Amino acid sequence: MTDSELLRRFVDQRQQEAFAQLVRRHVNLVYAAALRHVRGDCHRAEDITQEVFVDLARKAIALSRHPSLAGWLYASAHFAAVNAVRYEQRREAREREADMMQVLNGSPANETDWEQIRLLHRSPHR
Repeated sequence: MTDSELLRRFVDQRQQEAFAQLVRRHVNLVYAAALRHVRGDCHRAEDITQEVFVDLARKAIALSRHPSLAGWLYASAHFAAVNAVRYEQRREAREREADMMQVLNGSPANETDWEQIRLLHRSPHR
């Protein structure tokens, strides 16, 4: 049975087994593509693989007529991985910037500051 036929069965007849067969057929391709793009990060590659198949389920109607589902899955894994890497790089840059701002604006609360807060909290004059 072709990928298009399986997708049509999933869409038209709500056959979960048809979708499961598609996943089994293409999961290694999607995972390998994701793993390659995230530089061997297995957990991120698993997340991307899951994301790609969720996207496939959402877009099943349109994709049932796609000439090459494997090509779409590979491209989808590539784009999802690129976006994940880009998101992580931006997050790390924001964290570095926040750290630099703390350094420039004065160091974060040190032990002496916390000790003063503890003393105020315990003060009997409250």
